[in-house]
Amino acid sequence: MNDLAGTVKGMLSTDYKERLDAEIQQASIRLNKLMNYAQANSGLIDLTLEEKQIDVMAEYISVLMQRKRKIDGQM
Repeated sequence: MNDLAGTVKGMLSTDYKERLDAEIQQASIRLNKLMNYAQANSGLIDLTLEEKQIDVMAEYISVLMQRKRKIDGQM
């Protein structure tokens, strides 16, 4: 899935597992877009906040993935 529109059905689901999957997808899409932006603008502008946001978003996705594994009984 490459766009946020493709995650809408999952985000609106009544199944919390589907919503979690969609949230992981959305966060990953946003992180990838931000990383592409930072790479394209490296050396051109100050990216201190963007770099911090990338780190925080990656950690957030990691936590979501841990929750998914816990729910799936893999922890």
